[in-house]
Amino acid sequence: CGGYCADLKNDDYNCGGCGYACNQAELNEVGFCADGNCRYQCMEGATRCNGICTFLWSDPNHCGACGNVCPDSAPL
Repeated sequence: CGGYCADLKNDDYNCGGCGYACNQAELNEVGFCADGNCRYQCMEGATRCNGICTFLWSDPNHCGACGNVCPDSAPL
């Protein structure tokens, strides 16, 4: 791949084929290559709520827990 040997099963920049990179898919997610397929997980400190990675300490729609909406009068 591009003049060097790549492990297509585990190379984050050549995953399953030359030039296929496992880039960040969604906000607060990181991608990595495993067995030739890109996998995605939440960044450290983030929690998956309704399929989206979020930080419970700063998301007013998931305030401290998934689905816990902060009241309008709560400070952000």
